[in-house]
Amino acid sequence: MAGTTQVIGVVKKDNRFIYDILDSATNLTLDYDETLLPPKTFVMPPKETLLTYKPKDPASYKEIHDMQPRIIIGIHPGDCAAIALLDRAFSEGHQDGNYCSPQKTNDPDRHVPHSSVQIPLHFVNGQGRGL
Repeated sequence: MAGTTQVIGVVKKDNRFIYDILDSATNLTLDYDETLLPPKTFVMPPKETLLTYKPKDPASYKEIHDMQPRIIIGIHPGDCAAIALLDRAFSEGHQDGNYCSPQKTNDPDRHVPHSSVQIPLHFVNGQGRGL
């Protein structure tokens, strides 16, 4: 649907709604109440390869970074807030290299979180104040 960028959205399967990779915009459902699993599963998968190595060969150690660009369509504000909290937790202070992209910002010591969700603070805590 979008070349090398994965486009993810809510689809209906067996009377339930799930986030899935969209093959076509006609599969997208935006009038849903809740999904079986949160969109976080595409930001932080429950299973992924973080590194590869050969036993007794320290030189073979190689970190694996998923560089697949993704667009997630139809996320509820509460899920956006949760993903923004993950971004903050894994990118401030000691950054998690598996969560943050190796693509650098203008600051050579700061990585960009995979999701890079930008939402107003009033969605985060309902009060319009910082966390």
